[in-house]
Amino acid sequence: MDVKTVGKSDNLLKLEIDADVGFVNLLRTQLWKRENVSLSAFRRDHPYVGKPQLILKVSKGSPSKALKDSCKEILETAEDFQKAFTKAFKP
Repeated sequence: MDVKTVGKSDNLLKLEIDADVGFVNLLRTQLWKRENVSLSAFRRDHPYVGKPQLILKVSKGSPSKALKDSCKEILETAEDFQKAFTKAFKP
């Protein structure tokens, strides 16, 4: 997966992410759960062509820290699901 910074300031971060829109949407949704996030969206120039861009704006703190923390939370949720799934389907 490639990630390219296309815009950055103290409270704004725009990333071009070479990933499925579903993954970018997962990031967007998780970011909205943070208190300091004032904007979390993604866009793509064309539905079939181009890479999605994640746009993140925070009211305080660092947008890159908010993104890192959200990624960590996604990983924790995935691990919890994996444990629950394995437990539910033990032979």
